[in-house]
Amino acid sequence: SRVCLLTGKTSLRVDCVLGEGAFATVYQATNLATSEKFILKVQKPANPWEFYINTQLDARLQPSMRHLYSNISSAHLFLNGSVLQGEFYSCGTLLNAVNIYKSLGEKGMPPPLVLYFAACILHTVEQLHRLRLIHADIKPDNFMLGGRFLENKCFDPESGDHGIVLIDLGQSIDMELFPEGTAFTARCLTSGFQCTEMQSGKPWNYQTDYYGIAGTVHCMLFGNYMQVTNENGVWKTNGVFRR
Repeated sequence: SRVCLLTGKTSLRVDCVLGEGAFATVYQATNLATSEKFILKVQKPANPWEFYINTQLDARLQPSMRHLYSNISSAHLFLNGSVLQGEFYSCGTLLNAVNIYKSLGEKGMPPPLVLYFAACILHTVEQLHRLRLIHADIKPDNFMLGGRFLENKCFDPESGDHGIVLIDLGQSIDMELFPEGTAFTARCLTSGFQCTEMQSGKPWNYQTDYYGIAGTVHCMLFGNYMQVTNENGVWKTNGVFRR
């Protein structure tokens, strides 16, 4: 039987598991009063940081750009875990879309569609960097296709109405909290998305997001995750482009 729970004054029914990752389990839930669907992101131990980043997006972004990033409506923090309640996106992730094309016998997405999505992704990440925020976990699983994607009548990636939503900001870095020019030396936990600076022991900051973008575009084109090798000082991908 489905579990019902009370968050504040709202009664929610937990419908199903949407996904499990290294840091959290995400459930789909329904508001019993309005039938509106939400996601519940459950983490152990608690991770209040993602809610902090959410408040910074609210404060720093122009309202017309807020829908480009996941929106957390409430956070419930406990001694041994946390539950974040956020917006539900109905059309899956970019990785889901890639897998649909592969199931139809294609290697990846059609190049014109990849080009369009790449422009949308670059615009979305550019807005984030202008706020001095680094996402630090960019990959195809972390781009959702929301309702705006189906309603979209404009193919201008800078219009903000393309429907791609960047989610999962729990690993993000707020550069406002550090002196100008700060760089880092730690490696991210997602091995396939460690930027070349991480792989070669060099300091990094915003480069990790650009590497994640390259890896996401590679996945859309070739249907698999990008691997890179250093050949005489030049980093090369495992993808072979047709001439």
